Amino acid sequence: MQIFRHTWPATALFVSLAIVVVASGEPTEKDLGSGAAIDANTFKDPREILVPGTHDVDVMELTAPLRTRVLLARFKAAMQANPDWWSKYVEEHAEERPLPYHPNFGLTKAEYDEIGKGENGLTAEKRADAKLTIMEKRPGVLVLNGNGDLPDLLGVEIDLNKDLVRTRYGDLTERSETNASESTALGAWKGVGWKLNSVDLEKMTGAIAKFHVGRVTASGRNVIYYDVKELTPDGRKRLTNILLFDVSRK
Repeated sequence: MQIFRHTWPATALFVSLAIVVVASGEPTEKDLGSGAAIDANTFKDPREILVPGTHDVDVMELTAPLRTRVLLARFKAAMQANPDWWSKYVEEHAEERPLPYHPNFGLTKAEYDEIGKGENGLTAEKRADAKLTIMEKRPGVLVLNGNGDLPDLLGVEIDLNKDLVRTRYGDLTERSETNASESTALGAWKGVGWKLNSVDLEKMTGAIAKFHVGRVTASGRNVIYYDVKELTPDGRKRLTNILLFDVSRK
């Protein structure tokens, strides 16, 4: 069962790299805000989430409001109609986030601004049930197995001793704390994440990979978030896995 996987033309990668828009469910810097704490459900250590065993998990999908999706479709169509201009424009404004407005976006300035605001309306919807096995390779090193339900997670290795995550795309070594606000689709949740950015835009190769674990403040449910944007000469591939599950806590 493959939950989210997309292959787009290579130029489409710039949409996700250069503009803060949430249509596919990826947390942005805005999502990593402050959240209210409930002591009983406060995240303390990734070992509390990555408990060895086989767990029943809910596979979630983040969905933007209909209005936002319509605007994004127009934006994407405009970029596909003018890919050479789009690539050049992104290069010229590589240090600016989000990209400054341009009429070639196929939107009015007000509509373009509205897209960014639309991320506050994200909702999380359950798409499937799955089983996730967490194996302890050795103390402090845990390996994931999606048991056929979640093939993207097969072999992902979390090395808490070296503070990194090993994936087929490379080692995720850039660590950050997750402190998502109540306004996000999952509500307030806290955790920790690791990131890799090996994208070479000149060669059109590499990947941006993110792996987060944490706990939803209100419900106490555990979160695993794994997202990869891979760039190849043939196009851009995207995979996203958002899992919610419960484990017994002593």
